[in-house]
Amino acid sequence: MGRVAAVRVRRRVLAGLGGAAALGVLAVLTATPSVGDAPARAAALAAAHRSGPPLTVLPDRITVAVLAVEDHRFYLHDGLDPLALPRVARAALSGTERGGATIEAQLAKWLYTDGRRTRDAQAEQVVLAYKLDAVYSKSEILLMYLNTVDFGHGYYGVTAACRGYFGVAPDRVDWSQAALLAGLLQAPEAYEPHQHPAAAANRRHEALLRLVSVGAISPAQAADADRSALL
Repeated sequence: MGRVAAVRVRRRVLAGLGGAAALGVLAVLTATPSVGDAPARAAALAAAHRSGPPLTVLPDRITVAVLAVEDHRFYLHDGLDPLALPRVARAALSGTERGGATIEAQLAKWLYTDGRRTRDAQAEQVVLAYKLDAVYSKSEILLMYLNTVDFGHGYYGVTAACRGYFGVAPDRVDWSQAALLAGLLQAPEAYEPHQHPAAAANRRHEALLRLVSVGAISPAQAADADRSALL
């Protein structure tokens, strides 16, 4: 990460956190790696998981569904949602489980901390989320995320998930399929539709309600999608 981006990250941390939380997060700032190799790491992870051809263009419905469910303020924050920042920082410093992680923080978890949830790893993820947002565009971050994330049933990356679950390309899914995929991200194995169809259907319903709440689809569209077969 360049000097200008590094300064920007420090300013964001100081502005977004207060007191001990800011000092604690800044303490790991210099210890975290540069994120200049994030695309290479994402490509290597996708290759290791045999994720299929990587996306180069964001698929509309899947992107909207994932953001509605996972990070509806994605385009409004700088890597960490300021509305959740104090809670996320306290969780990172204490090592407790946290909800509401942004797309950047989730990407950092898999690219740089091997999915660990230890105190040190979560503190690193807080800072790395800022670094990723400072260096890459939102579209670049989303592409890296969708190309590497776990969708359950051994499918990593949205291309593999769409082909495996539905037999279609990512840009051909309907709202029912997009909602199912977005819902899987919270707990891929628990909501895996082959093994846990009832849980998957309930989670898809929740995702469809989120799509209605953000104005992406109408209640009638959600009802139609909810009646569709899972697979």
